[in-house]
Amino acid sequence: MEAGSTGLNEKTASAAGIDFESVIVPGNDRLAYMPGAGRLVLKLFADRKTHKVIGVQAVGQSVDKRIDTLVAAISMGATLEDLSEFDIGYAPPFNGPIDNIATAANVLLNKIEGRLRSINPKEFKELRKSEAYTLVDVRTPGEFKNCHIAGCCNIVNLPLDEVRSECCKVLPDKDARLVCSCQIDLRGYEAETMLRAQGYKNVQSLEGSMSAWTYETEKSK
Repeated sequence: MEAGSTGLNEKTASAAGIDFESVIVPGNDRLAYMPGAGRLVLKLFADRKTHKVIGVQAVGQSVDKRIDTLVAAISMGATLEDLSEFDIGYAPPFNGPIDNIATAANVLLNKIEGRLRSINPKEFKELRKSEAYTLVDVRTPGEFKNCHIAGCCNIVNLPLDEVRSECCKVLPDKDARLVCSCQIDLRGYEAETMLRAQGYKNVQSLEGSMSAWTYETEKSK
């Protein structure tokens, strides 16, 4: 496992008085079926108003080339829109067709522009101590049974393919605060948009979901 960063982080950006936004985005460092493929998690920071990229933190595999790329991008004043258009070299043994950097930039743009409503793991760690939410884990029952977030006052397992048909039965209060989680937050984001379309008013997804959750987990009995 590798770790690296460049530019500002949450603490230094706050100290500098920058109005910034950040997002945590996991993914594979190359196509999943290739030998040696592994997880790469990026936390990207940008100015909320100008969309100028101000920093990144990374952990997992193939961290070095993402950090090197972002050193250049930040030095040249790149925006999230610029990163989303980065056409980084693609070949299945080395990368996916859309690089993790471009994916993270698009996710952060979605968050800034209101298409994504998310909560990060640190924020949820504090929230889970209360009863003012329900964690909706949209993975399969097998995934949920094998490992899920521990210490939640309210948690339900509602697989993604059942969200539209079963949400009104499982989640009757459309004003309640809901946090959707999965493995890397792709299904969580899909569930968030589905629930909003069904009239739920206070829905978020958990950034990075289980791939970025470094706190307590448990198995179902």
